Parts: sequence; C-alpha cells; structure tokens
Amino acid sequence: MDCQGAIVKTIGDSVMATFATPADGVRAALEIQRRIRALDTDGAVDAARLVKIGLHTGPCVAVTANERLDYFGTSVNIASRVAGACLPGQIALTADVLADPHPAALVAEHTLEPDSVSLRGISRPVELYRLVDPCGPYGPTVAKRPVVEASTSLGLRVDLTESAPEPAAPLAAPLLEAVPARQSG
Repeated sequence: MDCQGAIVKTIGDSVMATFATPADGVRAALEIQRRIRALDTDGAVDAARLVKIGLHTGPCVAVTANERLDYFGTSVNIASRVAGACLPGQIALTADVLADPHPAALVAEHTLEPDSVSLRGISRPVELYRLVDPCGPYGPTVAKRPVVEASTSLGLRVDLTESAPEPAAPLAAPLLEAVPARQSG
C-alpha cells in the first residue's frame, strides 16, 4: 500500500513519518494497526496493544542537514505528544487532521472518542479524537504471516511501501508519530 509517505527519522523506539496529505497519514496509521494485529506472536505479546499512533497536521520547518530532510516546530511536537497520550494499540488524531473531509471520511465508520489534553510544551489544550476500534472493519486480529518484522535497533520496522521517495518540503506536513506501547506483565 502506497500512502505517499516517508520515514523522517527514528527517535529511540519511536518513528516519525510525513505524508503528502492528512488522508495519506490516516490511511498509513490504519494500515499499520491492521498489519500489527496480523502478527502471529504465539501469545508472546498482545499484538493489538503493540503500537500507539498519533497524527497531527500543521505548519512546520523543513530543513536538509547532512543530506537528510528533517522537520521541526510545534506541529512536530504536537504529533509526538499526541502519540504519547495514546493508549496501547490506539490511533489518536487531532481536530486539525479531522478538519479535512478526506481523513474524516476514512474514519467515519470507526468509533471516535473526543478528548481535550494538555500536552507538555504546548500552551493550549489540544482537541484529539481516539479511534476506539482502529481495526474495526479492517480484518482479523491474527494472520499466519507477519507483515511487521522485529528489529533490534528500532523495536519495530513497519514496511508499508517498497521505496517511498522523500517528499518535498510542504508548508503543512501531516505528521505521524508511532510509538511501541509498553507491555505490562
């Protein structure tokens, strides 16, 4: 599935990606959760609770340094903090993402739980919507063949596209932050 996105960087066990449109970011988030749930872990971990995903869209600064494109600014920080505010296995979208009719249509058949959260370093509360059932109609929770592979350096490597080109520096980049959830027990 080509979601018109690219991984910008990894930060510890987190991954930051950017997409051409907010709808592309939402499609990628839904596909990541669907593929994570398709893992056959033989009961070692609850795949449905493995990854938390936060999405936000807004203006940011795009900089090329050391031949790598990177993004900075409040929008990037909000995306990261929204991922941190997720429960394990959840996708959270800010109101800014859902203000666009295309991503709103992609999640229309899901249960959305509204919330207003205070995020570290952000002066105003952020309205977000948690997808209670991110994989609802998207298929089974267990499959025979894993689509996400374990990686010692990242914790997870999600391979959504064969080769995603680095996007041009958009004025308002939809940002996705995926964070492996901590397993309890």
